[in-house]
Amino acid sequence: MQKWRDEYMWKVQKEGEKSRGEVILRAVMQLMFMPGLTFDTTVSTSASPLLWCGGVKVASTIKYGYESENNRLSLARSLLAMMSESLTHSTVPHRSRWVETVVTSERGHLLVLSLLNTVLAYQPNSIGVSFWRAVSSWNATEELFEVSLHLLLVLTDSNLLSDHDSDERTPSLLSVITAEIEQKKESMQFIVKAIGRLLSNFAFGDQSMMAYIAELVEAYQEILSFFFRLLLSSPPLHSYLAEEEDMATIVLPMVGLIETMSASSDWSGSLFVITSFLHLLSSRASFCSRLSTVAKYAPTGSSLPAGKYTIADRLLYSVLNGIGHGGGLQQFQSLVFATLANVVKYTPTWSAAPLDHAVGAMKAMKARIMYARKRAGSHHPSAHSHSHTHTHTHTHTHTHAKNGGENGEEKQSKEEEYEKEAEMMVDVQQQHAAGFLSFFSYFFFCHFAKARPDQPPPTRSDVQREDGI
Repeated sequence: MQKWRDEYMWKVQKEGEKSRGEVILRAVMQLMFMPGLTFDTTVSTSASPLLWCGGVKVASTIKYGYESENNRLSLARSLLAMMSESLTHSTVPHRSRWVETVVTSERGHLLVLSLLNTVLAYQPNSIGVSFWRAVSSWNATEELFEVSLHLLLVLTDSNLLSDHDSDERTPSLLSVITAEIEQKKESMQFIVKAIGRLLSNFAFGDQSMMAYIAELVEAYQEILSFFFRLLLSSPPLHSYLAEEEDMATIVLPMVGLIETMSASSDWSGSLFVITSFLHLLSSRASFCSRLSTVAKYAPTGSSLPAGKYTIADRLLYSVLNGIGHGGGLQQFQSLVFATLANVVKYTPTWSAAPLDHAVGAMKAMKARIMYARKRAGSHHPSAHSHSHTHTHTHTHTHTHAKNGGENGEEKQSKEEEYEKEAEMMVDVQQQHAAGFLSFFSYFFFCHFAKARPDQPPPTRSDVQREDGI
């Protein structure tokens, strides 16, 4: 089916002619920026640049109405459907002619900037109700936000080969975004604050609705993945976020998401992206040193007043809570340990506020190890005495008949599989406990020693030197 579609859509009938796929895509690209269809009729086609929303590159928004928004949504859906074939392919480099045609088209850069500004301009509480589409089906704004975000991820995830046997690569539309935002500091500020606003809404929004809405609107991971991808591809944005941006803009919403999501393994993907993000930022000494900034609010149950509670305390408090509940998230825990190991070097005066939480996390980890050992012991052959084995032999016929003639060899195989799984669970939990205790031995030493004589707290010049400034 795939081969037939490729031949039908991309086969050139005569020399000099365009394939059907290219004709369709270029027609859609023209329609996406047509006054009277996706813009108001008063907009001129010579408007430069002709973007859907203001933000990066342009400050003002070109006028459009409800019908134009619905037309944008329909065209974006069509484009996403055409390029969704990458979802059915393996992770090896795959040449998508659909994505490649859009990337190389004359309006490809307009499309990716329009999608970016549409996502960043989205206001979840614009009419006073969070995620209005969950209540009413007529509002296309939120659906356009979601489709634009998905389309943006597909377009910027292009590591496309221009030829199967060539090392030359098609320029990625992600480079278009990074080139635009690196020209002006205001563009970096706009992106960071807009994403921080979206994450803050998801983390600290109307809690009475969030439990219901979270299952309908799952944009956490998509927003985080795109921002993480953008941060990796733009060193200036990475430097700006680590050294200049207010910590409350991005770090606190992510910490809040850890607290919200760590209780459920359904959020394992988002947790992994968040901890990867924090680990990347913690590689900068300037970022770690700024964690000593006093937080505006202290969480409920904190032994410290708000004036002494720092962002580092909040980070430690949250990730320990995540470790205590997210026992099965091995990658999450490993990244947490690595992040805290980076941070603790620059926070020798970490307060004792989260220590009670640390004890609770240790107890939870101990309970999981004991449970794992108990489970492994229940399936271990040595746990059964000879008399028990003899009794089991007599009852085997009854059990066999009850299960409809289950094969004895299959049953033994299942028991061996359970045993291996239980022993693996013990090993994993013990590894987590070892890493956990290793970090806290260092943390307690730094806490009680405050500043070690052989390694005083770093000065600003030391931080700048380590960052290569």
